[in-house]
Amino acid sequence: MTDNEINIISKNTVINMGSDQEIIINKLFGPLDFCSIRITPVVKTCTWKIEKQVIDPNTNIFEWVTVFEFEGQDNEIEDEN
Repeated sequence: MTDNEINIISKNTVINMGSDQEIIINKLFGPLDFCSIRITPVVKTCTWKIEKQVIDPNTNIFEWVTVFEFEGQDNEIEDEN
């Protein structure tokens, strides 16, 4: 484990981060395999980007694929009417 790694055993955890940092989540325990997830604040567009790590079956190289991106400054519930 490096200085930047933490093991989280609790059910709920709050992580405070700077605008130039990213969070990578790896599931390490239990019998099921999960892909790694990366969460990044994109300062240029003021959005949060959530990506999953996938393997290219042709090259066997891991790469990050964007799953979801949303406004970082918008914290209001949208009215459906």
